Amino acid sequence: MARIQPGSPSFPVGAGTYDSEFMLRLEVPLEEDLIDELFSFWEQIFGPIADITKGLFLGEELAHNHNDLFLERIDGEIASTCMVSQSKRLPGLGSLGEVATDPKHRRSGISTRLCKSALDEFWGNGGKAIFLGTHNPEAARVYYRLGWRRMAGSNVMANILNSDSAEAFLVDYFQTRTPTKVQSATPAERIPLVPLLLTPHAWQVLDANAKNRIYSTRAHLQTSCNGLFPRLEAVREKRRGDWFVAHTEDGRTVGLATARICGESDCRVDAVTHHHHRSALQDLLDVAMTWARTHGAMGCHAAISCEDTDKQQHFKALGFQPTEEAIVFEMGDRVVGGYLWSHGTT
Repeated sequence: MARIQPGSPSFPVGAGTYDSEFMLRLEVPLEEDLIDELFSFWEQIFGPIADITKGLFLGEELAHNHNDLFLERIDGEIASTCMVSQSKRLPGLGSLGEVATDPKHRRSGISTRLCKSALDEFWGNGGKAIFLGTHNPEAARVYYRLGWRRMAGSNVMANILNSDSAEAFLVDYFQTRTPTKVQSATPAERIPLVPLLLTPHAWQVLDANAKNRIYSTRAHLQTSCNGLFPRLEAVREKRRGDWFVAHTEDGRTVGLATARICGESDCRVDAVTHHHHRSALQDLLDVAMTWARTHGAMGCHAAISCEDTDKQQHFKALGFQPTEEAIVFEMGDRVVGGYLWSHGTT
């Protein structure tokens, strides 16, 4: 098939550069007409899109992440895409997403070419670890050839500089034990959340308030990468909740907390930290419960699994006590019981 050459009127308009004869690299924000075209293309391939919004491509993350779209057209139509995102706070971290190829052009090497260009750009800008999520075995084989390896207990793959293992990277990444500070979460968390939540935690339930709940990879297969951030953002829907993060001095996300109003006057709270940073747990829960009180909550409860004995001990030490209200956690084929724990001072 004839390909549209750079400079052709059929090529997308936008601020970008041509990385090869037919490939275009575009920096976000993009023009609205192109965004509409992209979403139509992705919906034909992926179906309904839940993990990304048009706002991202309009520049909502501009202050937090650097996003570049790689695109190739054939006969004037989008043939393949991918996007590389790099954290501005932690340039060593990145993610790959929106990898899609028109079925007519698969097995032609086009997707490999785009992903290789995105990866080269990431390494060239100081990247050290880049993550992606995939359910597609055929796509996984392409990523494997480019250096990605599946992380245990998940459909997330990691590509680590110098071909180090993801496990070794995570151990080194969380060795920094500087003091932490807690603040409201922003889109800057989309990428730094991945190392925190893909680390195999001893706790089963990492966050009971997030959409579909977030479990440790030791307890349940983690299928999200870029989708982790939208699942936590869902807590803020209709202004009925909020979430917060704990950072080390060098900006690494080592913990998070959520608060979500249930019913008229009850608030469900939850929090998790990397085990090197358990000291941040109280600050995270304090911020979440303060948010609850300022939003009219009369009581704060945490949903804790019966099997999460270590989590129970930590929450008990921070003033929580079990109630008789039972709940269940669905972890794939397993159903685990639990109880709501009430904080004694609310």
